[in-house]
This record gives sequence, structure tokens and C-alpha cells, in this order.
Amino acid sequence: NTNRPDSIISHFRIWQNYEGDTFKGYLSILVSDLYSSINFKQNLPSDFSNYYEYAKDCNAIYFSDQIKLHFIYAMFDSIKSKNNLSENKFAELMVSCIQDIPYTLILDDDCDSPKNYMLYGRKNYNCEGFVKFGMNTPIEFMDKLLGDCDTRTLFLFTVLTHYNYDVVMLASNEYNHSIIGINLPYDGTYKTFEGKRYYVWETTSVGFIPGKLPTELSDMNNWNVILPFKQLNQ
Repeated sequence: NTNRPDSIISHFRIWQNYEGDTFKGYLSILVSDLYSSINFKQNLPSDFSNYYEYAKDCNAIYFSDQIKLHFIYAMFDSIKSKNNLSENKFAELMVSCIQDIPYTLILDDDCDSPKNYMLYGRKNYNCEGFVKFGMNTPIEFMDKLLGDCDTRTLFLFTVLTHYNYDVVMLASNEYNHSIIGINLPYDGTYKTFEGKRYYVWETTSVGFIPGKLPTELSDMNNWNVILPFKQLNQ
């Protein structure tokens, strides 16, 4: 309702980076931006039948939501300035913040359907069902802090790109999973894309550092670059 004052949704978070340093801040969004993001996603074509269509919709959501995360950027800017963080440490700060948020599986149908029971087994984590694309937009993620792998990777791709990091969003049908890759001087497992090394970064659990993936997910031939979409289609 444009005749009513806008309001803010905020979550106060306390988390630690990989060295055990503690950080805190408010993850905040405007309610008007939440409604805008929800409506935008609902109007996108419902077709995740292949990597191209998946990437196209992720790209559309990225461009729609990137300008709505100004409170998030302000929080990270404040922490970076206060702690004089290097490029690597600032990226680790942002990713560790998202890793600290408890995992929630996001599905486009019933969490308790027989099909999903076969796919995911008896769940020891939360599940949110009947969400279009089985993925929350970055703004929707900040609303309730409910997100699984592609919700988190799309959010982090959006935020890290805002700060001019060279990142990719990666997805795998074989592993039914999504991660990010970052072009920074790390060690370990990486995805080569356009002649550059993007070190993999798991986002769904605390403590995963760049370049480290479980062995069962580490065959990089099974990973495809989803974003940036422009480079995907060159």
C-alpha cells in the first residue's frame, strides 16, 4: 500500500570468521522491497528445465534485487571500515555471515511428498515448501533467513559482485547442489572459467573455507557456471 509508511525487517546476527573473530550487525530490508522482489519472481517464466533457463531467471533476479540490498551493504561497509579488513578477509566476513545462518531446504512443492522423501530422506533440518523455483530471492532470504544452497549462492553472488569481486555461481545436476567460486589467491579446488581459476566455496554450513569441498562433490566436470549470465552465453 503506497499510502502507508514503509517499514524495515531486521535480524540481529552475531557470527565468527574463520579465525574466531566475532562480528555482529543487522541484516535489514524494506518491506516494500520484499513485496517488489516477490512480485518480480512470481512473474518470471516457470522453467528450470535446463542450465540456460535456470541461469536466465537467476540473472533476472540478481539484477532486480541488487539495488534493494542497500542496508546489507551499509552493514558490511561499516564492519569493513571498523576492522580495516583486506580483500580476502572482507570476502570471508560476508560468506561466513551467510554460512552461520541455519540451513533450510527450499522446495517448489510439498516438503513431505513421497518424491521429496526419496530425494532427501528423513530431514534433520527445516524445510519450506511451495516456493517458486525452490529458491528464495536475495531479498526473500533476508526476510526470514530461510535458504538452501542456491538461495545462498545467489545472495552471495549479488553481494560479492556489488563489491567488485570476480565471482561465479556454480550449479550441478549430478550433485543437486550450488556453490560459489571466487577468483582470489587461495589454494585447493577450483573451476577454470575463461582462463581464470575460481576457488570453490561451500555456503551451507559453518567453517567451509575457499577451495575445500567434500570429496564426493569435487569433480569439477560436473559443475556448470550459472552466473555471470552474460559470460555464460558468449
